Amino acid sequence: MTELYVMTRYLRPDLLKQAGVERFDDWAATFGNVVTKNQQTADGTLKMKTSFASFMNLPELMSMYKEFADVQSADKLNLPRPELKTGKPQIISVPATPEQKIYVQELAERAKAIEDGSVDPHEDNHLKITGEARLIGLGNKAVSTLYKKRGEEIPYDFIDDKNSKVDKCIEKVAGIYSKTNDTKGVQIIFSDVAVNSDNGNFSVYDYIKDELISKGIPENEIIFAPKSDSKERENIFRDINDSKYRIVIASTGTLGTGANIQQNLYALHHIDVPWKPSDFEQREGRILRQGNKNKEVEIFNYVTEGTLDSYLYQTVTNKARFIAQLLDNKTPARVSEDCDEKVLTYGEIQAAAEGNPDFKRRIEVSNEIAELTMLKSSYDHETAAAMEKTKKIPEEIKLKKEILSQVQNDRKSAENIHEIALKNDKYTVMTREKVNIYLLKMAQEKLANPEKEIPSININNFKVSVYFDKQDNEVRFSVKGESTYSCVAGTTENQDNYQRLQNLFDKAIPKKEQKIIQEISALEDNLKQAEIRAETPFSHENELKEKIEEFQELEKKLAGLSVQEDVIIDPEEVPIIETAEEKSIREKIYNVDENDYQPTENDDVSNTFRR
Repeated sequence: MTELYVMTRYLRPDLLKQAGVERFDDWAATFGNVVTKNQQTADGTLKMKTSFASFMNLPELMSMYKEFADVQSADKLNLPRPELKTGKPQIISVPATPEQKIYVQELAERAKAIEDGSVDPHEDNHLKITGEARLIGLGNKAVSTLYKKRGEEIPYDFIDDKNSKVDKCIEKVAGIYSKTNDTKGVQIIFSDVAVNSDNGNFSVYDYIKDELISKGIPENEIIFAPKSDSKERENIFRDINDSKYRIVIASTGTLGTGANIQQNLYALHHIDVPWKPSDFEQREGRILRQGNKNKEVEIFNYVTEGTLDSYLYQTVTNKARFIAQLLDNKTPARVSEDCDEKVLTYGEIQAAAEGNPDFKRRIEVSNEIAELTMLKSSYDHETAAAMEKTKKIPEEIKLKKEILSQVQNDRKSAENIHEIALKNDKYTVMTREKVNIYLLKMAQEKLANPEKEIPSININNFKVSVYFDKQDNEVRFSVKGESTYSCVAGTTENQDNYQRLQNLFDKAIPKKEQKIIQEISALEDNLKQAEIRAETPFSHENELKEKIEEFQELEKKLAGLSVQEDVIIDPEEVPIIETAEEKSIREKIYNVDENDYQPTENDDVSNTFRR
């Protein structure tokens, strides 16, 4: 935003002068909400900091800017560019897999630990979490690689499926490849993450290439975009324009700018969501460009719901909309909260005009009371929460122990299951093959008709039924003993439901037992901490009391200062009589002689001052 001021001052300073905002401070006060905020320094003292809290009067600001700036977009110029099919980029969203959701939850827990300061930033930090969060959206293959990179065992029920947004992109690319065979249509796939497989990383580039080759696309028609310093760059661009390469996999850095490869481009795919609207613009500038022989093209954005993708896409869209409003003829919002920094405001401080140190001290004490009051409010809230915990946690422990007893009984029953056999009122299914056939039939019937009631089956002391999870849009097995457990049900021929249930009995139930034991231990620790916290007094209580008393004393002192009023004295009403002693003192001080000017009754006072 401040660049607008710099450009206006450079090109049209007369506009700033006309508006009375020549100085940057005046401009900032008119078009920005400038707030002076108290911030605590490292030594515990308060320091004033002035910064923008928001921008305002944006229509007037842009009106001034457009007095000298001619903003021309491609839409205004009506350039001969290809039309977008459907009129806008197509969003292809896929739901997050259970594995992705679990990893996202782990990231949330890690982020909380970082915020709490319980993790060394060299071991884990927000930057690392953000990088992993962007990778998660690529699919389960990326998730499994993250587990391996962290040296952790992949969860026992982890399913490496091919329903990710990357797989959807591969299907779309293969379909368009066949559809545009006659015209030799070229496609670009953009991704700024998972570029290479160095150090055991997951490479979405390699994965896409391998999958496309498996779908019948010749390897010699697929290429990774060259770096800007590549000697073969121009030759490769020529070959892309000639459709020698029909699939180009690239990043914003390698192909976002300076690449005239538009002649036969038909489709562009955004695998990831970049941070900035300009990255989207640069990417799409490769295909929405003069010289493209196609009259109609397609752009696809791939998003995994329930991951960082959704957040990033919404953020970039909002930024792009705001920028477009500013630079287009559309009326922008009067106030924009899209600022770089938002910090807690302690309040504005008003400095007194007098040099009385009590004024300064009053402001300082007022600040200190405000901070201590905030601390006290936080303490009261935490104390109330701690007292509430001392009431609720014992109930939670009791409930957890009851569940633990049930799970332990189920674990003992599960230990007796060496081979799964299904039983109902009529017959028993014994072999692994037949068990899989029966379980698959249950799952497929539920998938075909989620409302249909599928008869349950028994495995030893456990009752197995099937249900449709609407939230995750999947079929699951419900296994009920004294407690209830569940796992995903496979609905295709090559999925081993026998093994899924065996894993549940062998691993999931014991794991749940250990988890509950840990939860009970954690609850007991939390109860002890809550009891200690509830009895802990406010450490700054005396200090706050002293500050309040000091502030009240200062208020009394400052209130005692008399307010001076202007009094006009009429000499006719109250004559001023100078005594002989006063006259003698005056003459000694000012050395009055006969040459000094002596005002008369006819003199005007203002003229006297000027003389």
